[in-house]
This record gives sequence, structure tokens and C-alpha cells, in this order.
Amino acid sequence: MNLPEYLRSKMQDFKDCKPFGDSNLTYGELTGILEKGGRGSGRLRAVKCGPGIVRSMEILKLIFRNDVAVPLSDNYGEVYGGEIERRIEKYDGEFPGLAFVVFTSGTTGVPKGVMLSEDNILSNLKMIEGYFNLKPRKKILICRPLSHIAVITGELLYGLSRGLEIHFFDGPFNPVRLAEYIQANGIQVLCCTPTMIYYLSRVIKKHSLETVSLSGERLRENTLSVLSSAFPETEFYNAYGMSEHSPRISALLPRDFFKKPGSAGKPLEGVNVKLDNGELCVRSPAVMRGYLDGGTEEKVKNGWLYTGDSAEIDGEGYLYIKGRKDCMIQRGGVNVYPAEIEGVVSLIPGVELCRAY
Repeated sequence: MNLPEYLRSKMQDFKDCKPFGDSNLTYGELTGILEKGGRGSGRLRAVKCGPGIVRSMEILKLIFRNDVAVPLSDNYGEVYGGEIERRIEKYDGEFPGLAFVVFTSGTTGVPKGVMLSEDNILSNLKMIEGYFNLKPRKKILICRPLSHIAVITGELLYGLSRGLEIHFFDGPFNPVRLAEYIQANGIQVLCCTPTMIYYLSRVIKKHSLETVSLSGERLRENTLSVLSSAFPETEFYNAYGMSEHSPRISALLPRDFFKKPGSAGKPLEGVNVKLDNGELCVRSPAVMRGYLDGGTEEKVKNGWLYTGDSAEIDGEGYLYIKGRKDCMIQRGGVNVYPAEIEGVVSLIPGVELCRAY
């Protein structure tokens, strides 16, 4: 079963539910629209800026047409975005079985086109479904750009596979406006970064949040106390991943969220991990097909994806991400990671947030 077939089979179970909060469209009607899109040519197609529901529909149509979606970010700017568009325009051939090309600068500053196949996305989607078990009709809010594969796989496609009602918070992050939207629309599920939930916790009063999934940056211990106070009845997840893995690699479940501070949880079912000189390496069906312009052999070796993240694994199998391997500072014979410095500085009274570059 390929990705469109899988989504179609899942969505049929919720044909009378609403897929999008800002539309009267039903899942049954959405499936009908997507099936009428015809067959594509397997070529790269840019998905440009626009409201969340518009971009979602464009991405879904490309998936069902078997074309390759290349999501572009509103934040790329004219030069960066133009460079990416020119790069994908030069590829006239077909890419059978490919679902997405997502661009990530990594640590080099040079945009890399990560090629993710239908099998990559489908396998990771099933991994997420294995631990993130939400009931149909729950209201989930997407408040991050749909240029990130974490949002596409872990929120949009996951939401559709579970029969959720998807809402979109468009525009730049503003904690006051976000709190107002959550309250006004009865949002029950939110996926965001630790920084976003930290600022949201300072302004939100009454809310309907039942589940919050954090990802995208390191979760600091001082944030945990804020969350336990502001959201005492909310279940929290902490997930870790990267674009080259479609993206999810591990997750810390609610039962362990406050017991294992700073942990990225355990690898998802079907994900194998190892440490090579302290660097986390991952092997699973979700590992990317490769980079669009080459250089894959530097990242994937003998089937193992070298994440570039230094990590530790405790005796119970929980992952702890220490920081980027190539950002390590050697001082007096001791290895120091900027992320560790951030953690110490953030504990200083009067310091709310900090970031090391």
C-alpha cells in the first residue's frame, strides 16, 4: 500500500467528520476532491506561501497525484527562496516513488534538498501513530510552517490519518494571539517548540489543551517546572527527529515526561540507534533516499544515518541529546557543548531564555 492509498483508507473511516476547522468540508468530500486530481508526472513541484489550509490542500493534491511536493517557507526570503526554485526547475526528469524534497541548511548554511520517498513518510507516519494515539474529532492546531517535514508528517498527515479536526494559526508567532485562538476554538491538541509553549504559559489563562507535543529544539529542565504549574492537567510529549528521518526518531511519553528531564525519550518502534564516537546514528525505513544534489554518502553510511548530534543513552534506553557534534568546544581538555552552556545560563535568576551560536 502506497502513501495515497494509506491516507485514503484511513480517511474513509471518518467520512462524516470535518478535516479542517475553518471549512465545512467533510473527510468524504475531501477524499473525493483529491481523487479527481488525476495523475501527475512525478516531477518536483514547488509549494509556495499561503494560508495553512491552502498549502495543505496543495500538498495533499500533489501526494494523490504522485507528484513531488517541495514546500517553501515564508521565511526563506527572495534570494534564498529564489535559489531553491531555480535549483528544482533544472530537474526535468521524473522521481518515481518520491513524496517530498524539503530543504534544510543543516550546519553548513548551504541549502540541502532532502529527498523523502513515499515509503519513508509512510513508515514514519506509522511510527508516530504507534505512540501518539489521539481519538477522532479532537481539535489539533498547526501553528508552525508547513515547510517543515515535522509539521507535514507529524501534524497534517497524522491528523488526517486519525480523523482529527485541523486548525491553522497563520502568521508570525504571537503568544497572546495564540492563546486567544486556543481559547476561542477549543483547541485540544497543540504541537510546538519548548520556546513557544514557554511564552504561551505566561499569557494563557483558561484553556482546553489536553495534549501538547514538543519538538524542534532541546527541552530544558527549567521549562518543566513552568509547564507543570501552568498546565497541570495537560499530557506532554517530547519528540526528537530530523528532516533526513522523515522526521521522527524518538519520543518521551507523558508517563516519563517529568521523570526523565532533558530526555528525548526512547527510539520509536522500528528505529535502531547506536553511538559512533558519541554521535547518534539511526537506521530505519524512514531514513531519507538521499540529498538532491549529492553528498548523501557523507551522511548515510552502510544504511546508518549519522545525525551529527552527540548523544548519550542511559541504562533504560532513554536518549539524551547533548548538542551538535560539529559545534563542540574544547576547553582545558574538556568537551563543552553550546547547548550545555545554554542550560546553565538559563538557570541564572533574571534570565528567561538564551541561545548560544
